[in-house]
Amino acid sequence: MERGKTAINASLLVQIAHHYKKPISYFYPSETIIKLSRLEEEMLDLFNKLPTDEKFKEIDQIRLKLKNIKKDT
Repeated sequence: MERGKTAINASLLVQIAHHYKKPISYFYPSETIIKLSRLEEEMLDLFNKLPTDEKFKEIDQIRLKLKNIKKDT
């Protein structure tokens, strides 16, 4: 694995990350990590604090807003 000759699956990567107490992103090169803006980070943080059923409602609201915006243009 360390030499790149053996591929590992997602399940094994999760186990390795847990063992070494590292986030999954630790194992990926920095250029593959998407940098979020402060606004995106705040939205994601707030969204993650919602209960699951509320998350689905909010996603539906965003879809509806986007649909209405496209309709108006």
